[in-house]
Amino acid sequence: MKRIEITAWVAVATILPYGSTVSAHAETIVTASPPTLASWSDRVFKDIDREIRYPEPFGPQRPSSGVVAVKFNCSESGAPAGVALLKSSGHRDLDRETLRAVNKIATLHPSRPD
Repeated sequence: MKRIEITAWVAVATILPYGSTVSAHAETIVTASPPTLASWSDRVFKDIDREIRYPEPFGPQRPSSGVVAVKFNCSESGAPAGVALLKSSGHRDLDRETLRAVNKIATLHPSRPD
């Protein structure tokens, strides 16, 4: 969880006897809530969808379709690392394009602003 601390100096106005001084210090802590798994997952899928270029069929072939399962990690820099095909769609061109799209994601860090 990312924690942002903001220190605020607060001036206090009160009626005091002549020559008295007052010093007040208040500290405010603002905590940013982390993104949910659902919102992070949605963003990653949108990033992949933005990068993927569906292969064009050759000749009378039908367009490649199927489900590609890919596994990957998040490196220290936020880039995808260890991108590998977990389950093929049955179409090498679609599998290859999906792997390329995952590798093109700028960052997987959940705290990236959209």
